[in-house]
Amino acid sequence: MNYKFIGDAVMIFYGAPEETPDKDNALNCVKMAIDMQEKMKELQKKWFHEGIENPLEIRIGISTGTATVGNFGAEDRLSYTVIGSQVNIASRLEGICEPNKIKISHPTWALISEEIECTPGEKVKVKGINREIMTYDVLN
Repeated sequence: MNYKFIGDAVMIFYGAPEETPDKDNALNCVKMAIDMQEKMKELQKKWFHEGIENPLEIRIGISTGTATVGNFGAEDRLSYTVIGSQVNIASRLEGICEPNKIKISHPTWALISEEIECTPGEKVKVKGINREIMTYDVLN
């Protein structure tokens, strides 16, 4: 698992460097997202009682598939990044997701649906993708 800060978001990438089945990667990713949302609920309650009226909320978008990981930059400032259509889809899903929810793509749903309950969402048009993306909301 690798992660990278992008603006006010964190991108987490599963599957590198060792080979792991896609189903295991998808399940681990969604379970981690559920754990993150549960921890956030605890923090929101704590912060509310400490006087923060509108505590931080997080939205999570997940898409499963092939992505390219590479190092970019120069020797004095080398950074890895993850690029590809799945990264674009996950980012767009996060952007349309309701606060405190998890939205996933159809390929992710197909891998986790036997173990994690989801409800069908809407089909969405994603910039840079020439087809609509079926979405699902993880019940957490």
